Amino acid sequence: MTDPRASAGRLPPPTWEALDDWLGSVRERALASPAGGEAAASDPEVTISMPARNTAPMIGVALRSVLDQSGPSVEVIVVDDGSDDETATVAEGTGDPRVQVIRLERSRGIGAGHNLVTRHARGRFIVHVDSDDVVLPGGIEGAVAPLRARPELVHTYSDFFDLAVDGSIDEASYHEQLGRFDRRYQSGVDVRRELLVHGMVANHLRAYRKSALEEVGGFGETLVHGED
Repeated sequence: MTDPRASAGRLPPPTWEALDDWLGSVRERALASPAGGEAAASDPEVTISMPARNTAPMIGVALRSVLDQSGPSVEVIVVDDGSDDETATVAEGTGDPRVQVIRLERSRGIGAGHNLVTRHARGRFIVHVDSDDVVLPGGIEGAVAPLRARPELVHTYSDFFDLAVDGSIDEASYHEQLGRFDRRYQSGVDVRRELLVHGMVANHLRAYRKSALEEVGGFGETLVHGED
């Protein structure tokens, strides 16, 4: 029987056991003492854009899941959007030279944060990672590989799993969400309808050519929700 994920050009998902074990290990590494990390690349291929506001309990895990990726060289730019908690302090506490934190005195919104990263980015690709997300192993490479291989592409996005507040996922929820992905891809994703009906294509791991973001003028900065 053909796996619908494979027929749609998608990589097979991990088993629930493998995912559960990995989530536990990335939380443990995020809580451990900083190990220094890799040296910052002089010319990284990918810039991770991570605007953040009041996500101190989660941003350490988000950063660790990105910094532990194999594949392209990365830099991470965290824009602390006027947080009232220790978000910026936690991000700076990774002790990894690939992480740069920009602190804003007042909140300007996620669109402004992404635009600020674009102006500072050294990578030719920019990947948006929310500060309360966890990127699976191979996620960054999977996001930029199509852009690297096909010059006519400017944007990629991926599926996502909803996790509990503590960053875990139970087996029943995992399989239910896999079924949702399969139904979506079997019927096809009508991007035009998604934009007309919902005003957006909902996704969490997004990759762009930096040149494309610059050409269209970046993101609007007047909306308070969904502006990215």
